Amino acid sequence: MWHLLSLASTLLINCNCVDSATESAIRREEFENLKTTVNHLKKLAEKQSSRNKRLESVIEKQDRKIHDLQAIVSRCAELGQRQEKDISPQSEQMRQLASFVWRHKNTEDNVKIPAIERRQFMSALKVKRYEPNTVAFFAIVSVVSLDHLGGHQNIVFDEIVTNIGNGYNNQHGVFIAPVSGLYLFTTSIQSRQNMEFWAGIVVKGRVIVRLNERGTDGRHGRGSQTIIISLNKGELYFNLNINDFKLDQSVKLTKLHTRDDVAIQNEHNDDSFFGLKYSSFGGYLIQELVSETSSIVG
Repeated sequence: MWHLLSLASTLLINCNCVDSATESAIRREEFENLKTTVNHLKKLAEKQSSRNKRLESVIEKQDRKIHDLQAIVSRCAELGQRQEKDISPQSEQMRQLASFVWRHKNTEDNVKIPAIERRQFMSALKVKRYEPNTVAFFAIVSVVSLDHLGGHQNIVFDEIVTNIGNGYNNQHGVFIAPVSGLYLFTTSIQSRQNMEFWAGIVVKGRVIVRLNERGTDGRHGRGSQTIIISLNKGELYFNLNINDFKLDQSVKLTKLHTRDDVAIQNEHNDDSFFGLKYSSFGGYLIQELVSETSSIVG
């Protein structure tokens, strides 16, 4: 009897040990599974964070492209308004011409048209505009003086008197040829009292002629120069390229420009110039450059 009781007790202890070992193994397995799941979620979070950064970069690029495209649209709208202004006078002239013809369509040959209406008719035929590709500009320094200019810094003639062809930029003091051809440029600069200046007419970064003058005995000095030079048309255009991003395909807008520019530059550091409309810069197109193309026969 005692043997049976001892055997049963031993079996019961062994079963309890087995149950504890099994439960511990199950818990370890659950912990490892949970740990694996957490690591997997961390990797997913890192990937999502990287993807978000890439999306933010693409959005920033798209914003820049939208800004550039808006600038192009504004420029096109401005050009459209200018064309409308050019067309409006011609439309009024055509209206006057049509009115004149309608009023006198049944006039017999031997009936004279009143002189005043005849003059109005001839006036309507005249197109009041400049010839195509007319280029001319003239600008002055309106402020009292330009002081402490750096070496090779543009002298900005801020007040525009004439700017046919819109070649002169009074923000940067630069003329960019809107038409290829032969140009004349002239400048007249006045120094401050008892001060000397050195300047030059610079074309495409190269000094063509120089100016030097000094005011003495409490007076101003004045220097002038004129050049005649051939320029190529300056162009400002946009290049559209397709860039293959990993997230999408986007249009990349790149601004490019080639230009023949003309400016009046100060040559020495810390020079000063007198303004008040005593200093000026101007130029005009003498002759447009016409490209000749040879025809191929055969």
